[in-house]
Amino acid sequence: MRRWTCLALALSLTVPPAAAQDSLLLDALGGSLWPRGGGADSNTAGQTGAGLLDGTLSLDFGPGLTVQGEGQGSAYGGSDGKGGRLQLWWSSPARGLAGVFIEASEKENLLQRRYGLRGEYHLGAFTLRGETGYLVGDRGSVGIRSGLFGVGAVSFYAGDDLGLTGGVGGQNRRAVGFANLEWVPPFLPRNMGLTIDGAGGPDGYLIGLIGLRITFGAGSDAPLRRRQAGRMPGFPAFDPGAFGGLRRTDPPAPTPSSTPPPTTPPTTPPSSFVP
Repeated sequence: MRRWTCLALALSLTVPPAAAQDSLLLDALGGSLWPRGGGADSNTAGQTGAGLLDGTLSLDFGPGLTVQGEGQGSAYGGSDGKGGRLQLWWSSPARGLAGVFIEASEKENLLQRRYGLRGEYHLGAFTLRGETGYLVGDRGSVGIRSGLFGVGAVSFYAGDDLGLTGGVGGQNRRAVGFANLEWVPPFLPRNMGLTIDGAGGPDGYLIGLIGLRITFGAGSDAPLRRRQAGRMPGFPAFDPGAFGGLRRTDPPAPTPSSTPPPTTPPTTPPSSFVP
């Protein structure tokens, strides 16, 4: 009897109660909401307003391991768009992170999917960011062909509340440049940051956005570098048209010719008069 009593006591000390487990789970959950607005321009759609809403949800579940889901909805260039990404990475606060991701996006009936690796490396006040992998293109498009892709960026952090990022992405032998500024001002709560984004690419593609990024849950009051982990700030990842992709159009049907058909001169019947 004493042995079973000791065993029950040991289990009660090693297995946390349900309330404690729920608390640990909530402490490991984090996320963000990021509404942005501005303007966009391209050779195909012209100048339009732009509105985007991003959201993330992440879970820290092991020694340095994080899984994160991300989604985006957008409206600009005369069409709506949507995209999502699922990531898994291992991170070290002193060194950076390494992970894998899958991603899909759709805009103007163009579908784009990416499968890749990503990494971040901290070097003093700088963070080097990179992504590479395989792009699955859209057979019904012009400019979104299957092949390799790559994105690289450098972020500079002036303290815990200000970050500047600039980079370039390439696929299908085309490139997009992008930049981001995020600032956590003293007049806002620690979990809010003001953002400015801009990107430019082929076929006159331009977009500029101002937004407010709100983080919540685990790490919501952490330094900005940590809150930007797993991101490529400013890169228009979920826009297949950023690299000049267009929906393939069927060739126009031939129109009837307006030239009247050639006429043949009338034939004169032979005369029956005999002199």
